[in-house]
Amino acid sequence: MVEALLSEGALLRYNAPAPCDLAANLIASAAVMSFPRLDQTLNVWTKVRYQVLAGLVALIASLAMSSLPAADESSRQTSAGLNQTSPPGVICAPMEHDAIIYSARFSPDGKRIVTASKDGTARLWDAATGDPVGEPMESNEAVCAAEFSLDGKLVATACNWDARVWDAATGKAISDRMKHDASVVSVHFSPDGRLVLTASADRTARLWETATTKAWGKPMIHGGEVIAAEFSPDGHWVLTASADKTARLWNVATGEALGEPMQHDGLVNSAHFSPDGKFVVTASADKTARLWDAATGKAIGKPIKHDDEVVSARFSPDGRRVVTASWMTARIWDVASIVAPQ
Repeated sequence: MVEALLSEGALLRYNAPAPCDLAANLIASAAVMSFPRLDQTLNVWTKVRYQVLAGLVALIASLAMSSLPAADESSRQTSAGLNQTSPPGVICAPMEHDAIIYSARFSPDGKRIVTASKDGTARLWDAATGDPVGEPMESNEAVCAAEFSLDGKLVATACNWDARVWDAATGKAISDRMKHDASVVSVHFSPDGRLVLTASADRTARLWETATTKAWGKPMIHGGEVIAAEFSPDGHWVLTASADKTARLWNVATGEALGEPMQHDGLVNSAHFSPDGKFVVTASADKTARLWDAATGKAIGKPIKHDDEVVSARFSPDGRRVVTASWMTARIWDVASIVAPQ
């Protein structure tokens, strides 16, 4: 049984066969979008909230395509690669899986792409041609996320209750599974590549040695599902966002939390460092984003307000602006104006 709290306050309950399965999300969300709040229970399965919107778009597109006349055989053959009817700007043949693709990322040098799919595989592709590179990185369940190390030599994948490290040149597994007690929703390498960071619905984020995949230090524990986790730019800190309405900073060397939790009045959908590592920006279901001092964890300035849940907030590359995304709007904010004394 999966429960997800929608932006209007309705509590959505339904059965989902896999942590990344969108089908149940779409059917159930459409049925309850206008329902009133059922109770105050919060037991959020991570990423359902965002995949509902993306999944609805995909569903509408597939229904529209199904109503079109069937293509003849010659059309099917030419559509497999580039041709005169390819959309403007397309530079290579489609990179195809057998089910929904959850993420696609470039390697640091831009020469390869890694994709993660519900079909139980992550795949490497040549970014110039779209041709597959090596064998599929196969898992028993849907692969929710895949990411390159900063040197481009390794790939880490998150798949249901575990994560794994792979050789980016061959696609071969080079590690044992890094296991959690619930679905793993994100995976990241440290800047120096020595550690892997995982975030899980089991209410923990964990660090693992890349070379051995042994657990490193103690778990970083929240009171609710950990929705996201990332390293600071210098690799000394971990930032986590949780359904327990907080974000927290953790010392990588000791595993200890820094200061008090960064508190919101709703679950925290995302948390990110500024490029220089001095600030943190969080986005919350309480309809606000907030800036925080990364050295102390204390709030800076007034909340950044939207009319609905804020699902994402990120800094610009120069760190001078923040872009926030809500259900119907995105806005850009000047950081200097927010942090200036009121």
